[in-house]
Amino acid sequence: MSSTNAALAERGIPRHRIAAVQTANNHTERAQLFRSVRDGRIAVLIGSTYSMGVGVNVQTRLVASHILTPPWRPDEVEQAEGRILRQGNQNPTVELLRYVSEGSYDGYSWQTIERKARFIGQIMIAPDALGRQLVDEDAVADEYAILKAIATGDPRILTAAQLESQVIALERARRVHDRGQQRIGSHIDQLAAGLGTARTARRRLEELLPQYKTETPTLLHDQRTTATLTPGEAGNTERLGQHILEQARRHQWGRPAQIVAHAHGVPFQLHLDGIHFHVAPPGIEHSEIRRSWERGALLSHSTNPIGIGQAVTNLARSLPEQHHRLAGYIDQQQQRLDDLTAKADTPFAHRDQLDTKRRDLAALHAELTAITEPGPAPEPAPAAQPEPTRPTRSIGFDL
Repeated sequence: MSSTNAALAERGIPRHRIAAVQTANNHTERAQLFRSVRDGRIAVLIGSTYSMGVGVNVQTRLVASHILTPPWRPDEVEQAEGRILRQGNQNPTVELLRYVSEGSYDGYSWQTIERKARFIGQIMIAPDALGRQLVDEDAVADEYAILKAIATGDPRILTAAQLESQVIALERARRVHDRGQQRIGSHIDQLAAGLGTARTARRRLEELLPQYKTETPTLLHDQRTTATLTPGEAGNTERLGQHILEQARRHQWGRPAQIVAHAHGVPFQLHLDGIHFHVAPPGIEHSEIRRSWERGALLSHSTNPIGIGQAVTNLARSLPEQHHRLAGYIDQQQQRLDDLTAKADTPFAHRDQLDTKRRDLAALHAELTAITEPGPAPEPAPAAQPEPTRPTRSIGFDL
């Protein structure tokens, strides 16, 4: 610490304006020290990663953060830089400086942080990928990779780190492009299906509208009889709704759609698709030209038949207007379909660039691997054969 203070003093910073967090022995002293930094009386504050982390609120006048040694976790880097990148800092621009020593242990430390940051970034950005495949998605880890490369002192490793960062960015862009193409394909399928339903509904309305009459009795049909509701009589709406409710309660799953009423001269059928009851003219499935209710809600005892009858009455009355609206709707949806079709099957604009960088990176990795991996071990030399010796007699007994 004394050598650091001396070096700072040589560069013009008074010693009394240099402080270390470790000199504060309790919370009161730490609070006084931090207040001195915020007030500007302390110009340089030195501390370890742990002591300069959470709870250090000194950002008011900070202009630069220097990380001299790499920590062990990515969050410790964020915490250290978070002391200066905080609300309340009066400076519009600040500096974040990280230092590495060439040929030192720093390369391994930054490599460890890089690996952890990539894994954490995968969880934060694409948690659904866990359990299937882990991919690199975090740009923060790219910075750590470059720092690791600088620490090795080999410019080819730095080039490889930069190429890896560029390849990752291009692959991320390609995945975004591919997902966009998938969404376009899904929208095209949905629009095409919706257009088919709308065109079918318009053709059916063209066939049914000649039967449409403004003033005509409403007919209620069941399996055996037909009841007639005279126009203008009180309670017609409720009777129509009650009739539909009774037919719905009798309707079984899998049973074909049945005609339950004629309103304004147009037939209406009841259909159950398993979840919803639908009332619409035969052959029409367009959502704007049918009325639907969830099965359980419709069959509950609290259902108001007046609301059911009014919904069907309003639908029958609006059929001529619905036929007119469908023409504009079909034109609009067709234009959207044409626009999306023009965007479909668009190739990735940077595919050639991505392929080139992948080849360059593979070649560079092969070159670096050839340097770092040892070659085949030489065959061991044959062991020297000992020279024959004469038999000797040891001191002792002869047998």
